[in-house]
Amino acid sequence: MRGRVGRSDRQAFAYFVVPDAERLQPQAEERLRIIMDMDYLGAGFQVALEDLRLRGAGNILGEVQSGHMCRVGLDLYLQMLEEAVARLKGIPEVPSAETELTLGLPAHIPESYIEDGRERLRCYKELTSAADGKAREEAALSMRDRFGSFPEELRNFLAVLDFKQFLTSLQVQKADVYLDHVRLTWAEGQTAVQPEKIVALTASVPDSRILPPAGLYLPLSGQLSFYERLQQLRTKLEILHQG
Repeated sequence: MRGRVGRSDRQAFAYFVVPDAERLQPQAEERLRIIMDMDYLGAGFQVALEDLRLRGAGNILGEVQSGHMCRVGLDLYLQMLEEAVARLKGIPEVPSAETELTLGLPAHIPESYIEDGRERLRCYKELTSAADGKAREEAALSMRDRFGSFPEELRNFLAVLDFKQFLTSLQVQKADVYLDHVRLTWAEGQTAVQPEKIVALTASVPDSRILPPAGLYLPLSGQLSFYERLQQLRTKLEILHQG
């Protein structure tokens, strides 16, 4: 039975007729007992939970897999499951590991900005787990409304997060980010960037150079804020996208 029974101003009743209550299957008998016991207003959610308990939530969330899922978390488990299904289907695997960052500048949420450690950790998680730049911007605006204007360290942190997401799309394995330059390193077997485009980029950016075997050195303009420097560099790196 699906849907709502009754309305806010009208009480409704449901009658269940069975041939012989003594011959019911144990699970069917327990279902009827649950419905009879939970006859109070607002019990629908609890009835749904009991139904989920009786029929199980499938292999992913059920007892068979709960041990593995508890170890890695639901998000990572679903990602691993999706990758396993893709391999079974013969879909080519595309490297998608996040870029590893090394920072040579202050980029964090200062304690002086958010004193409570748990709240600061929650903000870190919200910013770093944002699906895209728009979601991260909304989280940052919410922080600014609550705690005030961003200090320089937090502005740097937001700029680095956006830049990291962009570098991940280029399959950059490692990035060393400093105030005056950036070093990028690609892993062997990457498919996002063509070598000839890296050569073209170095020819168009003064003082940039290729670092063997798969690295790139790029200077940052000293006349701009750090955020503006990264935005300027990102514009130059757009040439590396295929197509």
